[in-house]
Amino acid sequence: MTFFGWKKRCRQVEAENACLRERNAQLEEHLAQVEAKNLQLVQALAAATKTSRNSSKPPSSDIVKCQSSASEAASGQTPQNWRSTASPQT
Repeated sequence: MTFFGWKKRCRQVEAENACLRERNAQLEEHLAQVEAKNLQLVQALAAATKTSRNSSKPPSSDIVKCQSSASEAASGQTPQNWRSTASPQT
């Protein structure tokens, strides 16, 4: 290969190298985003699966409120009290 042939090949390799460096930077940025999202999901899962058995939370924190009573409270309705609907005993 002549001197000019090597020079041309060198330019081709440098251009390819520049493209690969740009692609590498894009992939590193994408990887950082994926890792951040993964960390967020792992933390959310860990927080969601903690109970009084596997954390320092008291057992009373394991109680889950019924969704219907929460929606009634949000709409301003008062839940029916079973004692008020029962017939009075004499």
